[in-house]
Amino acid sequence: MHGPLGRHGAAGRHQRLAGHLPAEHALRALLRTAAPEDVHLDPLQVEDVDQELRSDRQGNLPNETRTGRAWHHPWRASRTRAPSAHLDRTDAGGRGAADLPRRVHARAEHARRPEPVRPLRVGLLGGRPAVPLPPGGVFVIVLARRESPRVAEVFAVTIAIAGWGTVLGRYDLVPAFVTVLALWAARRRRFGPAYALLAVGVLLKLYPALFVPLVAMEQWRALGGVPLRTRPPRAVVAGVGLFCLLTAAGFAVAFLVNPAGWLGPFSYNAGRPIQLESVPATLLWLSGLLGFPTGPDKSFGSTNLVGQLSTPISLLADLALVAGLVWVYLRQAAGRLELTAAFAGCLLVVIATGRVLSPQYLIWVLPFLAILLRRFDPVWLAVCVLTVAEFPFGYLALHPGPPGHLAPYPGFLFVLIALRNAALVVAIVRFLIASSARAAAAAA
Repeated sequence: MHGPLGRHGAAGRHQRLAGHLPAEHALRALLRTAAPEDVHLDPLQVEDVDQELRSDRQGNLPNETRTGRAWHHPWRASRTRAPSAHLDRTDAGGRGAADLPRRVHARAEHARRPEPVRPLRVGLLGGRPAVPLPPGGVFVIVLARRESPRVAEVFAVTIAIAGWGTVLGRYDLVPAFVTVLALWAARRRRFGPAYALLAVGVLLKLYPALFVPLVAMEQWRALGGVPLRTRPPRAVVAGVGLFCLLTAAGFAVAFLVNPAGWLGPFSYNAGRPIQLESVPATLLWLSGLLGFPTGPDKSFGSTNLVGQLSTPISLLADLALVAGLVWVYLRQAAGRLELTAAFAGCLLVVIATGRVLSPQYLIWVLPFLAILLRRFDPVWLAVCVLTVAEFPFGYLALHPGPPGHLAPYPGFLFVLIALRNAALVVAIVRFLIASSARAAAAAA
């Protein structure tokens, strides 16, 4: 979910931010213990495979693939041979299965020498370590002053655990910080800056666009109206227009810089398969236990899972995403969900139902959870610990297969991811129920 400016920042800005600020020292010791300088966080880096999306999809299947014997069984990784790079279009009943591509865009992982990740280094150049920046330390200091030291402590510990393998090598802390600033502006009834900050967030990552309806309904209510029941005030329309204008200006710049790829953030995410760590991938893995074919896939620069039920599971996930977001919007419009909880609720719905669940996605939501909970929640701590257990440590067990094939994923990794996703779903349900109960009690 990269915005048009999120993958390629301007190098000139980095030089102005190269110095370490005093706020960095607040988290230096904590993050140094979480990521020692001599630890390589990503030993299995892979090349981007966008070219494979345009490759030939023709191919015939061996008979053993049609019977499922050549597919990876989640519990029998050591008994099955590596699956072919081709997928069957015919299900057990002999009918065409439209949900299966003719060919998995698969390739063996290319081992490259990993780059050591240094503490408090955030890459603003497409996830690559750039110049030393102190966003983590600044974020914690601002949280401590704006909220409370306890909130800053909860955020620092959870982000250091869950983001052990990602937070120092990506720029996700930056859009997370921007969205928190937008939340604070909206809570202080400074809606113009809130819309502007959300536009900046969208140009870094696409997900802050989900918060625009929440800010609009909060402004609507602040002006004395009833969201979705009365005519929206002109100030609300003007605020949404400001967001659209700034966002369009950012995409216009992207169009001028790269006319052929300015819509890349949308097309890239729309075509991605089910990523291995997502909740839909766990459902797809469970379908493999019931006998439906599943197999590994390496495309879009990520580790994925494909299978006979990929399309119906993806469709159900998309429906759940829409239903979850509508539920959050309606609850917030009715005054039954506080603004901060609504921000977190939107992100949690995306995390739980999306076809992609990379560890850095937790970076987006952990600040809001820390602001709301203001304590260490055992279930969320379990989610963070299981996240770092499956990535990067669980990924160390992945290995390339023979040319043209991918080695089956180890069974323990599926179990580990399933445990994390189960804890995640439980934590999300508990959070949404508790947030609704608090809002109802406050209204009464």
